[in-house]
Amino acid sequence: MAAVHARPETRDTDWNIIACMTYCCKRKPYPVIATEKRAVAVAMRDGRGRALALLAVMQRCPSVQNTFVFAAARAMLLRR
Repeated sequence: MAAVHARPETRDTDWNIIACMTYCCKRKPYPVIATEKRAVAVAMRDGRGRALALLAVMQRCPSVQNTFVFAAARAMLLRR
């Protein structure tokens, strides 16, 4: 996954990596980091509205509330 994200241009990224991220989140969930990264990838592929919807669902999880990673991802998407 890191190699896919290391591409210099966004247009060169294979956004099918989201399927891999989804699999990883289900297999060994890391609610804040993994789901936040998936939301950012979804924003790049499908638009910020879809990503913000993912974060809205994620926000209901107590382990996510009031974390700086979540707040930073949401702020970045709202700013776009």
